[in-house]
Amino acid sequence: MSRRSNVYARPCGHRHRTAGRRRCFALFALILAEPVVSTAHASSEAAWESFRADVENRCTAAAQPHLSDIRVRVDPFGSADYGLALIDGVAERAERRSQLICVYDKHDASVQLGTALGPVEAEDSAP
Repeated sequence: MSRRSNVYARPCGHRHRTAGRRRCFALFALILAEPVVSTAHASSEAAWESFRADVENRCTAAAQPHLSDIRVRVDPFGSADYGLALIDGVAERAERRSQLICVYDKHDASVQLGTALGPVEAEDSAP
């Protein structure tokens, strides 16, 4: 077998080690970078709408034992790991609305509620 035919058996098919390594490295970097680039564009508007609806539904369900007349405002995208929502409603023994923060874990879809933040200002005084 000649030396030339043996060249193509090497990784990336280069007879010069330096050029072959550079080409292999560039190819390897492209392969690794592709999933990162594609996941940045993987979330469609429909997926975000579904995410927001799930956050709203789960946070509402978690708040129902504590509040009535519930209103939920969902952070459109949340943080990297959590969905976030601000809930306001009337507590069982209160005459005024109060607020809670709801945190939605994007990995297991569990929710946690914070403690009441205090009364909600009247809607007319909002800027």
